[in-house]
Amino acid sequence: MLTLFLVLSLFSLSLFFSLSGKTATVVRVISELAARSDLPAFEYVEINGMKLPEPHQLYTALWKALTGKHASPAKAAVYLDQRFRTTNPRRPLCVLLVDELDFIMTRQQNVIYNLFDWPGRKSARLIVIGISNTIDLPDMLMPRVHSRLGLTKLHFEPYSTAQIQEIIADRLRALPAFGEGAIELCARKIASISGDIRRALQICRRAAEICEEDQLRITAMEKVAARQTKGKGAAASATAAAAASAPQLIIGESHIVRAIGDLQNSSFIQWLRVRAPRLPLEPVLLCAMLACIKFAAGPARPGSAVMAAGGDENPVVPLDALASQAATLMDVKGVRKLVADRAGVRVELMPLPTLADWSRLVQQWGDLKLVQLSYTRGDRFPAVQLNVLAEDIEHAYRGDDMWDRLRSQ
Repeated sequence: MLTLFLVLSLFSLSLFFSLSGKTATVVRVISELAARSDLPAFEYVEINGMKLPEPHQLYTALWKALTGKHASPAKAAVYLDQRFRTTNPRRPLCVLLVDELDFIMTRQQNVIYNLFDWPGRKSARLIVIGISNTIDLPDMLMPRVHSRLGLTKLHFEPYSTAQIQEIIADRLRALPAFGEGAIELCARKIASISGDIRRALQICRRAAEICEEDQLRITAMEKVAARQTKGKGAAASATAAAAASAPQLIIGESHIVRAIGDLQNSSFIQWLRVRAPRLPLEPVLLCAMLACIKFAAGPARPGSAVMAAGGDENPVVPLDALASQAATLMDVKGVRKLVADRAGVRVELMPLPTLADWSRLVQQWGDLKLVQLSYTRGDRFPAVQLNVLAEDIEHAYRGDDMWDRLRSQ
């Protein structure tokens, strides 16, 4: 059904995939279509919104992919508009995949509007496939943008433990590097948190590095011991013989556990810890975000402002709802004083943060890709969606007295 739609459509195709395996599925279908001799040749362009410095750079990236020429975003937008207005039967059909579509959202939504308006022109010869991590992204779009979208919308369920095990085993193929218990432990850990296969493979990669480091350490110690007991010449031959006869190290459960621990002490976590003393309001707002996520994960509540997403996707939280939760946390006994102490002011002189203050903070987060910001028509402030795992934030602030007090409520 997916393949048929891709072949027949000459206009806008917007596939809103959420959860696991989105990009891999589309890329696999595209590669199979490209290999078929009974179909006309087409150009395939893939752009990842998360890798763009800012949304308007999509114009530059697309123009360069189609022509090999560089142009500023403003000029590239004009050139692309002219290209898709001009009829040219000899120009091959272009299939454009825009991954992480959420990251090209702007306040006026002009970029995403143009992206889905171009395929509607008969002369464009363009198919656009959008992959979004926000399950209800179409509902956030302005009517003029929404009217340009196709109607095909697919949702992927998160990977189960068995599926994660199968994918890891497929990646490893016949390489007997991982013990069966190690793969199962990694799969169970990821399935219980997010079902994100990229995280699972990241853990496996780090576990392999740890195992290799252990092997190198053992080999170095054997060489030193051999030199001390048998002399240099005998040591070399003894070490070579021992290496040849030594059994291959298998990556086991202990390596997986250590890999998980290493990733929990990643640079992102260290970055949060460094910022905490300088930006005392940041832990408050992050704690408010986790509270909103937990609120959305519970039973449906009438009138909730938090828009729940599916599976492992974090919910989208309007900034006013997030600020309201943060204000509630500021009233927790002792929190305002801790914030004031870290800011270097007396608590009675510290003004309460305004919605504009919180907005400036989440704008910083958006620039750093910590969160994803989205705007809807008529809203002055954005809605916020967390881009990192909640457990990483918890780990970053573990042992922080303010965080412990906030999370105890």
